[in-house]
Amino acid sequence: AVVSTQSTGERVWLMISFIHLQFKHTNYHYPSFPFTTLYHTDSPLNRYFTVIYLYYIFFYLFEFSPILNQFSMMYCSQTNIKLWILFICILLCSSATRGSTEFDGKHNSYSYFVTNEERIELREKVRSMFYHGYTSYMKNAFPLDELKPLSCIGVDTLGGYSLTLVDTLDTLVVMGNYSEFEKRVRWVVDNINFDKDLAVSVFETNIRILGGLLSAHLMAQDSIPGVGGPINWYSGELLDMALDLGWRLLPAFDTKTGVPYGTVNLRYGVPPGETAVTCTAGGGTFAIEFGILSILTGQTAFEKAARRAVKGLWARRSSLNLLGNHIDTQTGIWTLQDAGIGSGVDSFYEYLLKGAVLFDDNEYYSIFKQAYDAVLTWLRRDVWYMEANMQKGAIVWPLFSSLQAYWPGLQVLYGDIELASASAKAFHNIWKRYGFTPEGYNLITGNVQPNQKGYPLRPELAESIFYLYRATSDPVWLRLGRDMVTSLDSTKVECGFTAIEDVETHQAADRMDSFFLSETLKYLYLLFDTDNFINTNRTYIFNTEGHPFPLTLDMITKPQNQDQFFHPHQHPHLPEISLIEQEPFPMQAPGTCKSRGYLSHISSDIFDLSPPTPPSPQDIIAAAEQSQNTQNTQQAKNSQQTQHSQAHPTPAQPTQSVQSQQTQNTQQAKNSQQTKPSEQTQNVQNTQNSQAHSIPTQPPAQSVQPKNTRTNGEPKTLSTLIQEAENAQK
Repeated sequence: AVVSTQSTGERVWLMISFIHLQFKHTNYHYPSFPFTTLYHTDSPLNRYFTVIYLYYIFFYLFEFSPILNQFSMMYCSQTNIKLWILFICILLCSSATRGSTEFDGKHNSYSYFVTNEERIELREKVRSMFYHGYTSYMKNAFPLDELKPLSCIGVDTLGGYSLTLVDTLDTLVVMGNYSEFEKRVRWVVDNINFDKDLAVSVFETNIRILGGLLSAHLMAQDSIPGVGGPINWYSGELLDMALDLGWRLLPAFDTKTGVPYGTVNLRYGVPPGETAVTCTAGGGTFAIEFGILSILTGQTAFEKAARRAVKGLWARRSSLNLLGNHIDTQTGIWTLQDAGIGSGVDSFYEYLLKGAVLFDDNEYYSIFKQAYDAVLTWLRRDVWYMEANMQKGAIVWPLFSSLQAYWPGLQVLYGDIELASASAKAFHNIWKRYGFTPEGYNLITGNVQPNQKGYPLRPELAESIFYLYRATSDPVWLRLGRDMVTSLDSTKVECGFTAIEDVETHQAADRMDSFFLSETLKYLYLLFDTDNFINTNRTYIFNTEGHPFPLTLDMITKPQNQDQFFHPHQHPHLPEISLIEQEPFPMQAPGTCKSRGYLSHISSDIFDLSPPTPPSPQDIIAAAEQSQNTQNTQQAKNSQQTQHSQAHPTPAQPTQSVQSQQTQNTQQAKNSQQTKPSEQTQNVQNTQNSQAHSIPTQPPAQSVQPKNTRTNGEPKTLSTLIQEAENAQK
């Protein structure tokens, strides 16, 4: 058509409209057809180009079809034909943007815009879906962890402590059913016990069980407008349980890097022979739950353990400020160096920003800002995010995964609305193509990645759509949420909702993960329930399992029976926790952030969190001289004490003073040996990290002890120390 037309202007308009629509509505990777653009006319500009595009398509059908051309010339002129075709195209686009308002739950026969009446209908639809899934679980699976909807039976998948119920407690409150919430809180308090000889996932237990208990605790003691509360008989029992569980998870953090093991036995600590390798998200997703637990109980060990894990990961970043996917928690070596924002890494970024908002924490914010800039620099390609080598930045996996769909929501919280909106629409286009987002979608081939065709009812895209609507009030996000409700309702079976085994064939899988009720349906319900207390009463931060926590202080109160809290030293089986710092350290409380979740007011100054540089030769020489002077002084004192002891021995025990002094010296030597290796290890790690990052820092203000100032039991000479210092500096 472009070649055959005689008008240069027509050629230009046809090419512009074609290119615009193709690049606007085909995800840049898979082919589309002209009429599919009718659905995507989400702006006047897009509708304009759609009219132009369809106009030329119809016109050249008449132009090059002998029958149509002869028919048209018999009844009207060519100019009139063009006008009639243009009029028909405008009507088609107009009807595409208005359309029907009927909803049958099976077909996408919606209007373009979601009316207020339809929004209420969708809210009630989501509520109905939730109660179908919840009732099916309680009837067929409770008190086991999760439901198998095709088999209509339950199965223990995490720890055998009614995972779906604990994970869904706060969703009952969000849905407005406070009486059912109170009833189930009583059952949880009376029946769940964590004293089990059972190895569980530290990550999953933290975000689902610990997060669920803490969120339910805050809601149980709060008066929620339009819902109910507080529970009259409640006096902090859920917080007791949360603290008990927290102590049982804490032994996993007893590693050289501070990054926790992936698995812990709830009764005996880390299982013997447990692998030291864990993923980045599994090691750095504790700031919210552990931070709140420390604030509510006054036990700062939890917050410090979570922070130590984050800093342990960040200290081992590459020179590009990228993190790998899997790390050895003891050696700090990356076993999988693929950097990304999806599986294995996702919630690490999420908790940096959400921890900064919830606790008004500049250190978390500083790390997030550096990491976010690195992601945009090395991983972003237009609206997509790839996986790249953490050392070189080279793309290794051009994949979109369903777990990446949380990223636009995080960008909204950060204030980057434009990038968030573009990516969310691109992700939704994949949902529209398949009805769901597959676990892996190859951006090069434009097809589902083999062996990654499933969709386990994940919430990430619903979460991002919820955040975008809350931030912009743009009705387009209601339409996208409506698409999700339609697709998810198609997975309904007699005993719940099924996961999708293959998004291309829509084959059902016999599983319904707890996060479908605790996250997916919660975010969709809040999207359509604009008057919900979560949206109107307070500002809330959601953990990565969808459990809401308020930024205000009026809900953060300690129960009266705090003195009865479980402590690890009271349990005979839990090991001692030696590597976690126990000294007090200042911690911000929630509620001091003044921007309702947006961080534009926070200072952009970047704290230098890189390890210090190696000491200079002058520092080593000064330290050696100081050490030598101290040693000579100590030898002189010991000599005087020995002479005094020999001159005035004790009659009953002539050698007791000498033996006591030797015992004391031996104990001091042991303590020194126990302290110095850790200091030496830290110095070596600091040196390696500093050289790897090439970030100039100031030398330490205090003198640094040399690693070894003795050879065969004799002090090294000053010239030897100078030579070693120069070699070390080189």
